[in-house]
Amino acid sequence: MFALNSTIEYSLLFLGYLKGKEGYVSLKEVAEELSLPKRFLARLAALLAREGVVESREGKTGGYKLTEKAHNLNLYDFFQILDRKGNLVKCAEKDFICKYREFCKHRRFFLELDRIIKKEFTKYKLSDALKAYA
Repeated sequence: MFALNSTIEYSLLFLGYLKGKEGYVSLKEVAEELSLPKRFLARLAALLAREGVVESREGKTGGYKLTEKAHNLNLYDFFQILDRKGNLVKCAEKDFICKYREFCKHRRFFLELDRIIKKEFTKYKLSDALKAYA
């Protein structure tokens, strides 16, 4: 079965926590409340801020909050931010050379499945995944 990696899971937890809060929330608060590793969370928060998913502010009253982009971003684009490869199979990656290419009989099937999954993920917004958070 498919599973989301820790980067995606922690990012969804982080964004879900922010969704339920007013104003800026400190990284320390998020890490403590969700029992997430602060260093890893800090890297995720910085990445999400660079990509415009969250807004950050320094200082005593600073922290992070969701942006409008977070509400409008589709799931495929969100996953692309966190995992630039974003493919179901390695052979879908640009410049990947498979040593089993001449023997592999399932490559075409998985490339089509990869295309279908990507298309489906574009139909859903990140906000759909965060709806359960008040």
